[in-house]
Amino acid sequence: MPLLEKIDVRFWIKEECSRGTLIINREGMFLKLDSGQIISSDTNRNLTYEMQIQITLGSNEKQVLTKLEKPTKILFKPIVKIYRKYTLQNGQYTEDIFPPSTNGFYARMKRGYKEFLFIVQEVIDDSRYWLTIADPSSGVINEAYIITHYEAESLSLIDSQEFRRIWDKKIWATIPAAAKDDISSILDGPSASWDDLSKMLEDVSIPNLKLGATMRETLSPLIPSSIPEDIREQLILFLAYISRRNIPNEDPIDYLSNFWSLPFFSALLQGHLMCLADGITWPSYLKLLILASRKHLDAPVRAIDTNVSDSPWLLFWEKIMERFPNWFDIAMDIIKELNAKGEAITKCPIGQTTVKRSMEQWKKRLAILMYELRLVGRSSPQLIGLTELVYLGAAYRWPHRHMKFITKLGVGIDNPPYLQVMVMPPSAAIQVKRALPSIMNVIWTMRSLNIDLFNSQDKRWEVSIQQIITSLDGTYSLKRMMNRYGNGKRVQRLRISPEEAKVIDFATEGIRLAVLERKEYLEPWKLDIKRVQRILSSLSKRGVIRLTYEATNEKLISLATIANGPSKKVTSLCSSFLDNTPSTLVMLGENSEQAIMLSRVPETSAHELVSRLPKLGLDEGLVIRCLRPVTFQSYTHNLYQRLLRDDGTWDDDVTAFLSQARSRRKEMSESNA
Repeated sequence: MPLLEKIDVRFWIKEECSRGTLIINREGMFLKLDSGQIISSDTNRNLTYEMQIQITLGSNEKQVLTKLEKPTKILFKPIVKIYRKYTLQNGQYTEDIFPPSTNGFYARMKRGYKEFLFIVQEVIDDSRYWLTIADPSSGVINEAYIITHYEAESLSLIDSQEFRRIWDKKIWATIPAAAKDDISSILDGPSASWDDLSKMLEDVSIPNLKLGATMRETLSPLIPSSIPEDIREQLILFLAYISRRNIPNEDPIDYLSNFWSLPFFSALLQGHLMCLADGITWPSYLKLLILASRKHLDAPVRAIDTNVSDSPWLLFWEKIMERFPNWFDIAMDIIKELNAKGEAITKCPIGQTTVKRSMEQWKKRLAILMYELRLVGRSSPQLIGLTELVYLGAAYRWPHRHMKFITKLGVGIDNPPYLQVMVMPPSAAIQVKRALPSIMNVIWTMRSLNIDLFNSQDKRWEVSIQQIITSLDGTYSLKRMMNRYGNGKRVQRLRISPEEAKVIDFATEGIRLAVLERKEYLEPWKLDIKRVQRILSSLSKRGVIRLTYEATNEKLISLATIANGPSKKVTSLCSSFLDNTPSTLVMLGENSEQAIMLSRVPETSAHELVSRLPKLGLDEGLVIRCLRPVTFQSYTHNLYQRLLRDDGTWDDDVTAFLSQARSRRKEMSESNA
């Protein structure tokens, strides 16, 4: 049966019924009338159409058309039109979501590699929605059927990682085509020499190795075919660059900005430049890559997930990062100075002109880029009339508008719990609490950043596990903790403007100092950096946001600590985590008898806490669980923007979350029938 590319439908404009054909292309969904007129779904609000069939994906990537029991009338104008990765492979995938998705579309979306068009439309006289998944290049509609409210809302949301990918893509689009061609032109140039290859391979033997006419012909056969094509291309380009290039005689941030469209290549090149600047032998890139592909590469020092160990290029990446020089002390010295000033700066702290004076300044500029030095804003939801809730469990995992972030806890355990943090107005929190009494209402939250724990001379974090252990025997009142750390005063609720909401979201993502000099960086946000500075200063003075300068440190791992017990014991433990870890986010529940701490600590410290805290806590009447976050999805890049209504009030529609609860009860009831 040929693929169905066009669907004949009946449609109505007001009361008048006609016939037409549904068409999908890169711009969206259209209706072609018998007269030849074409109507876009983006512009017509009064049109409805009728579907008499649903389309699902069968085996062999074929459409399965099923006649509906009764025709479904659908509003033509979509509420969601978004590109998502998608695959036509309809295998027996395990969905990392609950409740399960309709017809398993979520698994195909998560395993996708090609962008498909997802369109969600309202269904007449039904609280559910109509989903259409189509290939915009061919116009083929692969799936079309009714989905739930929470599925529809989740499709309207993208996580912060996907947002950054889109953000980067917009920045890459500003790079002139000629510049991109110039970057890749080296691959069509003369081949590397035998001497170059021997340095790359060292003692690794490659059968039938020969030099090609061009750099690409020589290097391409050396990259394992199991590596994704876009990564292979960047690896070939990287090997070509290091065989010909020395340390650039220009500003490192300017130089590396030419490679924004090649993130893997750019990251490798950053590390390689660190080796050149320090005058040390760089890692055996090609040797390590080939050993990884042959599964002969030792595991990294840092614990890794199975998906990393099973992927040659990800394993190679982890090993390479271990072998690059450690300049984190340079980054931390800059951060300490910035945090001591306590100002919201809007430019890179080390100027471009300074790199000409010394290699030390050149290295500082590269460290600012390499370790992603950024200004981060941590908001206080309670001060602007919002409540934070925390759900810990295996259900209700579909993203919804009030979700702040969700993380899967526990490595290698069956039915692992998920920690979900939500932000909503009190009226909505009451509804959620009524439906799910076990949910935790956060009465106090605080995040610490203890940069003084970093020993710059030894280039390591010094974490006193013993002080954390000792705190189990102590007591600490909530009032004392609030007075000490702040964020606990009962003040009049503040209102924020739409512009302030956008700036808070922007700061939450982290304002990278290295790229503030590039106007393209702010373009997706439609913000002026001077205006951002003024708003951040105002929000900081009003207590709505706390500003800190931070850096990415791959040497630290995440640890979630969940404590239940006597109030003063719980707060004592919270206080110790705030003081004695590189960073910890504390969320304290009602009556201070439950707390969740999300920390970043060295791996050895994490192992010690996991092995000692739970047992010692029991001796003090505390039930403590220490779990490693395995996955993390954040939805903070537009959190306040999507919740703030036009009239200045907060969105309290929690239907998407509550309908998951009802769906779960229905499934459990059916399974027990």
